Amino acid sequence: MNSSVTYPSVLEVLHNAPLIEAPSHPIAQRFGLPSHPVHIDFGTVTIGDIEYKQPLILRIVNERLELVQCAFMQDRKPVLTYPELNVKGFACFGDLKHDKPVIVTYNLEAFFKIAQTGYAVVLAILPNLCNTNPSELKSADFKKIQLVINQLSNAGFMQIYIPVRPEYIGEPEFQKLAQNTSVKLLNQYIEDAEGSDLIELSQYDDTKTVKAFLDQAIKMTPDVIKNDRVPLSGSVSPFGFPHKTPQGKPLNTWENLAYLLSEYGINVRYNVIRKKNEILIPDFEATIDNKQKASLALITSLCAINSMPKTEIRPYLDIIGDQHQYNPVLTWIKSKPWDGMSRFSDLCATITPESHYSLKMRDILLKRWLISAVAAANNSGGFESHGALVLVGGQGLGKTTWFNKLVTPDLRRELVLTGALIDTDNKDTTIRALSHWIVELGELDATFKRSDIAKLKAFITQGVDKFRKPFEQEDDERDRRTVFCASVNQSDYLVDTTGNRRWWTIPCAAINYTHDIDMQQVWAEVYEWFKNGEVWHLTHEEQAELRAINESHEQIDPITEKIIERCSSPEALHQSKEWMIAGDVLISLGYRTPNKAQRNIASKALRDLGVECRTRHKVQQYLVPMKHDPGDTYPF
Repeated sequence: MNSSVTYPSVLEVLHNAPLIEAPSHPIAQRFGLPSHPVHIDFGTVTIGDIEYKQPLILRIVNERLELVQCAFMQDRKPVLTYPELNVKGFACFGDLKHDKPVIVTYNLEAFFKIAQTGYAVVLAILPNLCNTNPSELKSADFKKIQLVINQLSNAGFMQIYIPVRPEYIGEPEFQKLAQNTSVKLLNQYIEDAEGSDLIELSQYDDTKTVKAFLDQAIKMTPDVIKNDRVPLSGSVSPFGFPHKTPQGKPLNTWENLAYLLSEYGINVRYNVIRKKNEILIPDFEATIDNKQKASLALITSLCAINSMPKTEIRPYLDIIGDQHQYNPVLTWIKSKPWDGMSRFSDLCATITPESHYSLKMRDILLKRWLISAVAAANNSGGFESHGALVLVGGQGLGKTTWFNKLVTPDLRRELVLTGALIDTDNKDTTIRALSHWIVELGELDATFKRSDIAKLKAFITQGVDKFRKPFEQEDDERDRRTVFCASVNQSDYLVDTTGNRRWWTIPCAAINYTHDIDMQQVWAEVYEWFKNGEVWHLTHEEQAELRAINESHEQIDPITEKIIERCSSPEALHQSKEWMIAGDVLISLGYRTPNKAQRNIASKALRDLGVECRTRHKVQQYLVPMKHDPGDTYPF
C-alpha cells in the first residue's frame, strides 16, 4: 500500500476514497461509468512494486454480499486486490435478489453499461480488465468466471446470465460454463421481426437499447429452463429415484422426496426467523392465507402421481428444509454492503426525548438495542438479549409506526409484530412472537399484571426457546432470534419495582415516523459494529443511569403514596413522632388487617423515605409523625 499511509482494513481504504461521479477519470474516459458514484482515491497508492495514481476502487463482496476486499484499477495497469491478491468474490451493482436476474460480466465496459440499465450486474475480477481486449480470455480467466457463477448459485441465486458475443458463444470454454454451472448464455447477436443487431455492450450503446436486449434475451431463455423442469401435471422419470424396491417402485425415503421436488423445480428452505419451512413452487399460485397448506397438498398429490409413499412428507420436508436454511433478516441486511456513510445520528434524531432526558442516553440505548437485534438475527448459540427498548409518550405520537419503519414495507408482515400480547404460559402467543424478528409489546402498562412481570422479564432475556409447534410430537430447542420493544402511553408504566434494568426507557416528546432514512444501510452499518465486536449490554455506569430514569416511571403503590403524603408533608416536620411497626402504620392508614405483602410495601416505603428505624425484639420499628386532630387515636 501507500508508503506513507497504513490501511488496517478494507473499510478504511474506502473511507479514504470518497464516492463521487468522475466522468473525467481515465477509467471513465476509456470504459464509461455506471449510473452510480464510484470510489476514487486522489492520492498515490503502491501495492507491491506497482504504483497507482488516483485509482478507481471497486468493492469486492462474497456470496453473502459481505465486503471482503477491494480492487484497485488504473488505466492500462493490472487490477490488484487488497488485502489479499487472491480474489475472494466479485464486484456488483444493483439490487441482487435470489429470484431475479443477475448478469455476470467479465468486461469492465459491459459491467458499467449494464449497471446503467437497472439490472443487477456482477463483475468477475480479472487481472487484465483495464489493459486487454475483453475478448481475449485465458483458461485461468474462465476458472475465475466459473468461481463467481458457483458462488452465486450456491448462495441461492436462481437466474444467472452471461452475455457472450456471437463469435465466441460456441467456443468450448463458454460451452463448458453453460454445461457445468447454472449460468445461461445470452447471445449478443439478436434477430427479430425488425431485423438483426449486434449489442456491443460498450459505453456508447444506448442504455434503453441494452436494457431491451437483456429483457428480450432473458425472456427467450425460460423455454430452456422449463424443458429441464417437469410440469406439475406430469410425472418424473422413475429411473432417477435413488432408492427403489426390486420392482422399481420408489421407497419411502427423504432422498426420494428430494429428487421428486428437484425434478419439478420445487425448492424447500427453512426460514430461521419465521421458524418454518417455506415451499417455493414454480407456476403455482395460492393466497397468502392458504399457501402453506396448498403447497403441502400439491406435494402430496405429486407423490401420488409418481407412486411414492405419502406418510412421511412433513418430517422429510424438515430434513430438506434444514439443508437449505434461509435468514430473511441477514439476506436483507447484506443485500447491499454498507457504503461507509453513517446514518445512525439521523435515526437518533427521529426521536426527540423529553427535555430532562439525556440525548447521550437515548443514543446509547438505541445503539445497544440495534446491535442486539443484529446479534439475534445472527444467533447460532450464545445470544441473550439484555433489554427491550421502550418508547414512552402520548397516544398518536407514532411510537408503533416508528418501530414498523425499522424495515422496508415488503418485509414488515414477515419480520415485525406490533401490539403483541404475550402470555408466557400460552404457547400460541409465545410461538407467534418468536416467529418474528422485532416484537413490540403493545401498551406494556395495560398488558401485564404485577404477577406476570417476573415471567416476562425472564422470557425476554432467554437465549434458547423450547416449545412444541403444531404437528410435532416433542419439544424443540431453537436459538432465540427475536428482540423486544414496547410502546407505552402512561409515564408510570413500571408496575414492578423490584428491578427494571431490562426496560430501556426513552420518554418521547416527539417522534418523526415519516422519515425516509435508508434503513437497509442503517442495519448494514450496525452489522459492521457487530462484526467488529461492539457489545449490546450496558456498562455499570449506564445501568445506574437507567435505574435512575426508570424510578421516575414506576407506578406508586397506594400504600407508598399515602406514606409519602403524610411523612413528607410540611406539617409532618412540626409534629411529634412515635415508634411504630409497619403493621400499625398500615392500620393507621385504614388497613384493618394488613397482610405480609402490604407490610413489606410499607416497610420499603418508610426506608426509601429515610424514616429513622430501629430493631426491638427482632421487629423493626419506625419513627413516624403523630397527628393532633381531635378524635385521632393513631399517628398520621
